[in-house]
Amino acid sequence: RNDRLVVLKIVAVYTLFGALWIYLSDSALGLLVRDPDIITRIATYKGLLFIFTTAALLYFLIGRYIARISDFNHQLQADEARFSAITDTTSDGFYATDRNGRFMDVNSVYCRASGYSRQELFSMRISDIEAVEGSADVAAHIARIITAGSDHFETRHRRKDGSLMDVEVSVTFLAEQDRFYSFLRDITERKNIEKQLRLTGFTM
Repeated sequence: RNDRLVVLKIVAVYTLFGALWIYLSDSALGLLVRDPDIITRIATYKGLLFIFTTAALLYFLIGRYIARISDFNHQLQADEARFSAITDTTSDGFYATDRNGRFMDVNSVYCRASGYSRQELFSMRISDIEAVEGSADVAAHIARIITAGSDHFETRHRRKDGSLMDVEVSVTFLAEQDRFYSFLRDITERKNIEKQLRLTGFTM
């Protein structure tokens, strides 16, 4: 939408400049010169001057627009670098997914925990590693998160070697980015301890 607005502004400026140039230059030429031959020669030079002037105007307008895009891209890259630094230094796993559950980003913590490389996960979906919910259940869960905006839950993920790990997940959906951002913690050890405590209590 912003790109279209900028293009419309450039077209509007060009159109206004062209209209004013034609009207004012023709009016001035008609007032100052009466000889048709001289008017014809001046009109030719005037046309050439119009071409060079409008070319310079378009160069300036488009150049300024490209500079703004370049500044925005540099800022975006800097923000992404800072975000990656934060997610890679946290002790929790992190990944970003789209509406279809496809992995769009993942940190090294989750890669180590799951046994998958980043590139492998980029070709996968949540349903490929989800061990509790089936594909239909995952889709329904995604829809609920979109409606609620966030969720906090426990589930199990299947590692690359086939083993299971219990995870605690906190996920937030950002509608403006159409992305899900999830932080998760491996709670397998805690679950095993709780299971042992329950068995011990039952035995006693």
